[in-house]
Amino acid sequence: KNLPLVLEAMKHIIKHNTVIGTNIKYTIIGSGEEGEKLRELTKKLGLQGNVIFAGYINNEIIAEKLLENEVLILPSYSEAIGLVVLEAMANSLPVIVSDKAGASSYVETEKNGYVFKSGDCKDLAKKILEFKDSKKREKFGKESYKKIITEYSVEAIGNRLKSIIEN
Repeated sequence: KNLPLVLEAMKHIIKHNTVIGTNIKYTIIGSGEEGEKLRELTKKLGLQGNVIFAGYINNEIIAEKLLENEVLILPSYSEAIGLVVLEAMANSLPVIVSDKAGASSYVETEKNGYVFKSGDCKDLAKKILEFKDSKKREKFGKESYKKIITEYSVEAIGNRLKSIIEN
């Protein structure tokens, strides 16, 4: 999943950006083998007050949990579909996605999110800082939702299938 990269980007932001400083928060949803290593890295980087380990979240309340955040970041080196990105977009969140993740195809740069260079913590930090403005987050979030409705809703997919069958 490459979550340590996000922690490194946060440390970079805190170190080099006095405007945001320590106000930045990152919620890690899910549980798995990486959890303890992430907790150790969080402590090593001095980010204990900035990182929330939410653990496993039931699918029925994932949308509610997503809405507690302002931006979704998918730092994966490889993730074929990235359903969490579609879920975030359906909940009007802007997204930041690695250029190695299949979900990067959902992102329209400067419209609903940003794609960052995989493995580049400074590029990721730069993209995160793009969303320090709440009006920009809201605008991009609306575009995310619009993209879901026009391209990925059941109706939109049905119309595409119908077109394929008819042609």
